[in-house]
Amino acid sequence: LKNRSTWVLTWTTAEGRRRSRALGPDRRLAERVRVEVLRERDAALCGLGPVQGQNLRLSEIAASYLPDLAARTTPMHLKNVDLRLRRTITNLGDPRVRDLTPLVAITYRNQRRATGLAPRTANLEVDVVRSMLRWAVMAQLIAAHPLQVIPRLRQGKGFELRPRRALNEDEVTRLLGAAEADDAEC
Repeated sequence: LKNRSTWVLTWTTAEGRRRSRALGPDRRLAERVRVEVLRERDAALCGLGPVQGQNLRLSEIAASYLPDLAARTTPMHLKNVDLRLRRTITNLGDPRVRDLTPLVAITYRNQRRATGLAPRTANLEVDVVRSMLRWAVMAQLIAAHPLQVIPRLRQGKGFELRPRRALNEDEVTRLLGAAEADDAEC
């Protein structure tokens, strides 16, 4: 329907609400937008709404995931997940779910390992995205979880970059001295 110099679409959503949207002055572009809007509506009516969720960006899913995670975890865990998610999503270029493939995640993890990260840390960066996508499938935001098949890197004592060890006597003495000096300043 053309309204003066702008094409306007009026349609009923999958929830039964009437909507109107200005599509622009170009008829061809307006037709393409109309077809896309009605296709999304029809997919939702057929129960394929989560399929359309594959067009969501990871940052959009994270905006829904983090408030839910906040209600279920400790503040420190939420902070760690938030930081890792932001770093990983930024480094991946905030892809859409449909563009996120196992190869993309494996390549990212290998690049992070090449910078000197331990296998556990590299695993954690990919694991937070995997957990978020698993939640998105459960919440029916997306239809499929593209990273569920990625194996984790081997980790444990044999793969630590900085193995844990006990302090020797000299290190204990220096630590206690530094703590006493810090207490004296306060």
